[in-house]
Amino acid sequence: MRTCKPLVLSVVLCLGAVTGIAAPTGNTANTDQDWYSVEILVFRYTGPEAAQGETWPPTVAAPSLKNAIYPPAGNDPDYRPLTRTSTAMAQARQRLANTGGYDPVVGIGWMQPGTDPDTTRPVSLHPLPSASSATPGMTTGAAQGVTQTPIEVAGTATLAIAANKPYIQLDLRLCEPPPPGLELQAPTLNTAAAPATATAPAPVPATSMSPLLFTAPAPVTVDQAAAVRRQCFALQESHQVTPGQMEYFDTAAFGVLALVQPVTPPAPVAAVPRAAHTPD
Repeated sequence: MRTCKPLVLSVVLCLGAVTGIAAPTGNTANTDQDWYSVEILVFRYTGPEAAQGETWPPTVAAPSLKNAIYPPAGNDPDYRPLTRTSTAMAQARQRLANTGGYDPVVGIGWMQPGTDPDTTRPVSLHPLPSASSATPGMTTGAAQGVTQTPIEVAGTATLAIAANKPYIQLDLRLCEPPPPGLELQAPTLNTAAAPATATAPAPVPATSMSPLLFTAPAPVTVDQAAAVRRQCFALQESHQVTPGQMEYFDTAAFGVLALVQPVTPPAPVAAVPRAAHTPD
């Protein structure tokens, strides 16, 4: 992981933990295990040094969505969307948005029981393809005054408990217009060849970033004639996190703030009494 930029380090160290997360109502959940809230905020670097200092692959495979879940869809009582964004994460997002060189792109928040790596499920940042006709991951913040060019973020974040310690694993891909001076790996084995330049992928639809971290973006249409070239970057990282403390993951192109906090398990739904049978 690269050295933290000063503002991001300040955000990580100075902002407090989540407090008073409200448990959503819904179907019966697994309350035999400790529960946690998880908040993920993806941001990109937009300054002159963005994506510099490394040689990047010309193409990056899309992250796997195998066994993934999207909590806002509400199809699993053990994975529930948060009812609101924590103060700490909202402040972090605002500070990044207000400072040059950082662009908050997308985020999500959910609650789940703390399960081991073999039974936990990765959480998708966007609706799964089977649940949406829109291409998952595309977002542009032009309507929100944040991001002015099409940006794609896709992938998963996973909370797992190992040896009684929480871990966050990220498998993300961010695609954006190639930053100036970007160095890519040569497309062939010819080491004498000059670094390849980013190529234009096929235009894809985009969605509008929601101002709330846990709200799914609504699909909109992008004029294909206005589509721009994109270069993709991957972030695949896993490490232990401290509950209640903002954690920082990054590459030279984009980063992630993660906040994990113990919460009270949501109460199971009371069983509805069966109506008494009236003899005929």
